[in-house]
Amino acid sequence: MGFEEARLRHPFHSFFQLPDPLWYGFLTNTLSVGELAVAMARLFGLAPWDVRAGLLLPAQQPPGWRSAGPACHTDKPELRK
Repeated sequence: MGFEEARLRHPFHSFFQLPDPLWYGFLTNTLSVGELAVAMARLFGLAPWDVRAGLLLPAQQPPGWRSAGPACHTDKPELRK
């Protein structure tokens, strides 16, 4: 996420709108995989559109970088170390 400070606060506000057992379970790492999926789906549904767009759309990469799946690679040889 490449959010500015004001937009970075939105996910936190949305997170604490979740029912207490979900946000507490997330923070204490006690949710099952299914419960975690439910919590994240609900969080996405609660989030404002600007946050949803920031999560779904590709982030801008620095010049010379290209996304290749889960890893990033560079076209600049001096950065390939």
